[in-house]
Amino acid sequence: MTGHKPVFRNPKSIAGAALVALGMFILYQHVAGAVAELSNVLGANGSGALGLTPAIILAVSNVLQTCASNHHRLVQCLIQHTLVASWPLLLVRVGALLSCEPSTNNHSTL
Repeated sequence: MTGHKPVFRNPKSIAGAALVALGMFILYQHVAGAVAELSNVLGANGSGALGLTPAIILAVSNVLQTCASNHHRLVQCLIQHTLVASWPLLLVRVGALLSCEPSTNNHSTL
């Protein structure tokens, strides 16, 4: 067991773990906010009294109406929101790369 090193002995591993934790926390906050917003949208149109199917139909019709009126702006906003919401994935990826220790054995895998 002399070849066993602690995982977080390397400063790059510590920085990587911190980036992964920060990215996961921000992603969790984005998902929690989206779920809360979705529940507000579904609850605002009386989905409790009518049921889930009419609430979804109403939400889809609102989206289609918005899309028909200004579809270029809708696509631009969708791309912008997707990029803004997914930047924490970059933190997670960089953190995962920093946390990985290079293999010390010289065996090649095919």
